[in-house]
Amino acid sequence: FQAEDGIRYLVRSRGLGDVYKRQIIIFAAFLKLYFFQGIQPIDATAYIENAYHLFIQNEAPTGLAGLRAGMVVPLGIIMKLFGPSEIIITGFYLIISLINIVLAFLIGKYLVNEKVGLLAALLMSIIPIEILYATTIWPDPLIQMFHGLAALCLIKFFQTQIESRRVIYIISTGIFSGFAFLVKETGIFFVAVALLLLILKKIRWQYILYLITGVILIFCLEFIWSKVVWGSFGGRIILQKSLIDTVPQSLYEPTEEHGRTYILLYRFLLSYPKLLLFQPLNNMFGFYYI
Repeated sequence: FQAEDGIRYLVRSRGLGDVYKRQIIIFAAFLKLYFFQGIQPIDATAYIENAYHLFIQNEAPTGLAGLRAGMVVPLGIIMKLFGPSEIIITGFYLIISLINIVLAFLIGKYLVNEKVGLLAALLMSIIPIEILYATTIWPDPLIQMFHGLAALCLIKFFQTQIESRRVIYIISTGIFSGFAFLVKETGIFFVAVALLLLILKKIRWQYILYLITGVILIFCLEFIWSKVVWGSFGGRIILQKSLIDTVPQSLYEPTEEHGRTYILLYRFLLSYPKLLLFQPLNNMFGFYYI
């Protein structure tokens, strides 16, 4: 009607894209709330328990879920500020999932155009696994957000020619990839994607160092986290090894009757690689965001 009547306001609309973006966000929020999941047993309760021990009872985390600072710290801060409320905790993850839709729009927009961004945002709002993860405690929405931020910085790095901005963008790519690692170990794989793109595009080696510098900065935070929580810079590694040693990896785990040498060979050649590498890779739901 404004276009037909020649009416113009001081604050102008930027086009139908703004309307579609609002509609997609509202539609996505409706779907995620309609299929509300809440706090699920095992993984979600493990993260909450470790966060509660650390921030409320001032005790060091003891389980495998407590190793992931990117999960425990946000949950702990929320419980410290608002108490252990299921609505507030799941509301935090709902906001993260909506941010991921915005990131999908921005990535599509900067890679191609605004229409592609709108299509990406729409697809993100109706993916079933996205809807299920939006209102429960799970690492994937947070990893996806950090990967989306890292991808956005990498795209801007390739598109800008201003040297100072390129340095900031590539370091930020490493930083966000490092934050994804703090949420879940497999989050670090985005660094391999970024390195591959830098090599294929024959980017100067200095930028590869900047990328690695960003990752190292977050690893330093990980070491500080280990020192504060467990009293040792390698506390996380020590705890993870003790958990691996105490939890049998299969029904066919060798016993003392097989001899110490056989047990060591079995663990280093099969159990440890399976736990640290192949087991996360088998969780294909964890890789849809890449």
